[in-house]
Amino acid sequence: ATSADMMQIHGDCPVTLGMELALMVAFPHSDDHLYLVGGQVSSATLHSFKMDLQQVPETTREHLETLAQGCRETPADFCYAA
Repeated sequence: ATSADMMQIHGDCPVTLGMELALMVAFPHSDDHLYLVGGQVSSATLHSFKMDLQQVPETTREHLETLAQGCRETPADFCYAA
């Protein structure tokens, strides 16, 4: 799940609150990648965390939201952050 300011990510790498991350998001059926630099972990559980995107450039956040909208129209198996 994603919004203009927050992204929910599922994975198996441990993170801690406040950790700053740089992520590469790969898109299904595409060679395109989106790089998120400056996101910060705002909450975390064993297998997922939320990343605050407020420090990520607005154009990157807008692009991510557009792509996330497309994922909502596609089976969940094919939409994930890598």
